Amino acid sequence: MDYLFLFAGMICFGWSNCLWRPLQERSTALHIIYRRSLWTVPMIALAGITLGAGLSPESLILAILHIPYILLSLAGLWCFVRSMHYQPSGISGSLILYIGLFGSIVAWAFAGDQLPKHFFYTVVLYISGLVLISPGMLRFDTPWRGTLLALLAALSWAFANLGMKKGIEQAGVWNLSLVQELTVLTLCGLLIFVQSKKPGDIEPANAESPSYIRLLPLAMLTVGGIVFSNASLGRIPVMHFALITMVQPVTTLFVSALIYKEQLSARQWAGGFLLIAGSVLCAIE
Repeated sequence: MDYLFLFAGMICFGWSNCLWRPLQERSTALHIIYRRSLWTVPMIALAGITLGAGLSPESLILAILHIPYILLSLAGLWCFVRSMHYQPSGISGSLILYIGLFGSIVAWAFAGDQLPKHFFYTVVLYISGLVLISPGMLRFDTPWRGTLLALLAALSWAFANLGMKKGIEQAGVWNLSLVQELTVLTLCGLLIFVQSKKPGDIEPANAESPSYIRLLPLAMLTVGGIVFSNASLGRIPVMHFALITMVQPVTTLFVSALIYKEQLSARQWAGGFLLIAGSVLCAIE
């Protein structure tokens, strides 16, 4: 069941990724995340209270103490997004492999986790799947700055997972999830405020923030991804979590094909199933 929670979280995140493209046509990612968080914060709080998750001041304080790890995770996201300014997104995407590899090293060194029973075969399946999905993804003939930023993102996420697992164990899934989204909301709000005060920093004339109703599906999927992933992270080894989260790109690929009718080649389908097989193999003890 713990691994099913993680797979459910990856499906939610993969589906939400498909909603970003039309939303970003006339708005910035920062404004989308800010408005989305105005939905996710009350949704997580209401769901936690309804389910009796114990959103007490004491447990919330324990969650707040782990904000540095939340910020580290956000720093990883910033590094990953910035890396795509210097190199093709496919190459940055291929470096997601290092999330699992770095996560395994960090979990082994700092948490005492043991390598999964089928670790070697899992990595082979992941590499094979990535190459089939995009043969050029593993060509590192690009500026070193983009590759370095992507690797820093993977390393940041590896340490962030370790700290957030401790936060979940101490404060609970719902408390940490709520503080996580509150942190995102506060940070995005501050960045938007700072940008609005910069002279000459004017948005294009056709730019507009998406309506709150239009952002509701994205918010619901985000809440599902956060809660399911955190529930799983609190119950399984960090090493397994890091390896299995590498399946998120293929969930985006499959959702785009099955729901939004984007065309995938037979090679891409095969590569996606290899990534799925690698994640399932990692979950088998």
